Amino acid sequence: MSNILLVDDHPVVLLATKILLEQHQFKVVGEATNGIDALQLIKKLTPDIVVIDLNIPSLDGMEVIERCKALNLKTRFLVLTSQSSEHFIHLCMQVGASGYLSKTEGIEEVLTAIRSIQSGYKFFPDTSFSYNSYERKEERSHSLSILSAREMMVFKFLASGLTNKEIAEQMLLSSKTISTYKTRIFEKLNISNIVELIDVARKNGVL
Repeated sequence: MSNILLVDDHPVVLLATKILLEQHQFKVVGEATNGIDALQLIKKLTPDIVVIDLNIPSLDGMEVIERCKALNLKTRFLVLTSQSSEHFIHLCMQVGASGYLSKTEGIEEVLTAIRSIQSGYKFFPDTSFSYNSYERKEERSHSLSILSAREMMVFKFLASGLTNKEIAEQMLLSSKTISTYKTRIFEKLNISNIVELIDVARKNGVL
């Protein structure tokens, strides 16, 4: 039996996921609603699998995964999120997640993903493995694949209308650092304003 930690800032999602897993003989050892608490619980409880959302306060899901991988923790991660863009799937693979699943998927798919990861396999949507088509798709628009995981999160926050200060609070960084990321994103994507950034986000399915 795998020990599982749940991380999501929506209490209803946490409760529903916990009930589902416990009904199928999985042991839920803890819950967290933000990235900082999640990181502390992962270090303390060393769960086998963490089911985590990307859009959580304090530290986002990808940042939590990156930090755990940097600490060489053996915990595996299933990203369960409303973000369905292939760019996020690709980035989660890069930072070391073991699986990625949209919250729109059914109960059986969640169980299948966890069982696959429990058995040592990866679980990602089939489209994420089609790198050739992924790259061709990128060539037809602004290539978001050139953004790092953290730049991608800043990009998403900017596209969602957050200010530098609000993004800084979400990511536990300074406004100056966010400004630097913003400048770098604009340079990499060859854009000059937020309107163009939002257009790129829409064309790439981020919004």
